[in-house]
Amino acid sequence: MTDSTKNENTAQLQLIVGMAMSGTIGLFVVWSGQNPFNVGFWRCLVGGVCLLLFCFARGYLKLSHISRLQWLLLAASGVVLVLNWAALFASYAHAGIGVGTVIYNTQPFFLLLAGPLMFGERITARQVLLTTLAFGGVVLIVMPALTGIHVDMLFLQGAGFALLAALLYSGLTVTTKKLTGIKPHVVAMCQLGTGLVFLAPIMAFDQLPQTSVEWVCVLVMGVFHTFLMYILIYSAYQSLPVGRIAILSYVYPVVAVIADYFAFGHELGGWQWLGILMILGAGVANTRNGKPDATRPQTLKSPAAARSDP
Repeated sequence: MTDSTKNENTAQLQLIVGMAMSGTIGLFVVWSGQNPFNVGFWRCLVGGVCLLLFCFARGYLKLSHISRLQWLLLAASGVVLVLNWAALFASYAHAGIGVGTVIYNTQPFFLLLAGPLMFGERITARQVLLTTLAFGGVVLIVMPALTGIHVDMLFLQGAGFALLAALLYSGLTVTTKKLTGIKPHVVAMCQLGTGLVFLAPIMAFDQLPQTSVEWVCVLVMGVFHTFLMYILIYSAYQSLPVGRIAILSYVYPVVAVIADYFAFGHELGGWQWLGILMILGAGVANTRNGKPDATRPQTLKSPAAARSDP
């Protein structure tokens, strides 16, 4: 096994673990009793402080090598991170969690499109098939929430917010991949710092956690779901091609629905279990894909790549 293969396998494991961690955050949001924007503020504050202390202890705060363009990208991506949270929460409020979840999970398709456009990567038929399979699994998982939908202006606004959130998250992923040469810990720290400044004016300080359990949930979201999670995810983003990232992103909804099942007793029907199996199957097939994309006969080349071939 070559060093590049080992690094890619490590990055895949980091992304799977990070997405699994992300899938449990909904439980702690509910248990914390905080509104979505307060949750974002606490994640930025607690996670940002942890990252600052960690970077200081490891000597990562020597930032003279960061260019002006990279500083601009760091600041912009911090704003995008917070806007992504806000748009997703707004979609849940306007169109419901089921619709918001389905539309938000179109973001891996945007990532596939970004591969050839932003990084010169090739999209393979295998990647498109596995991403479509995983997306179909998401639709089956949230199918009960999609029945009896009344389409009105409020619903369309919610759908628009979910689509905006998907685009913003895709942009965040692409930007993070562009920030090569910067430790993922530093990337996350700068983004959370920007998010903290952005969220502080709308933080509801009159709605602080009231019990020790709620404070513990806030700390868990800051340390576990932000500090540790973003280190894992951003490390993976900088090492994996976007095709792999797109498919493995679907670990998140699987863990979220299973966590909801065990924590709140929300029953899962046969179609939902089928959806979970579809997503897991796509993920396993993706991680076992060890051959270089360029050697595969089913490669779908970007227009630029096609013109450069003999």
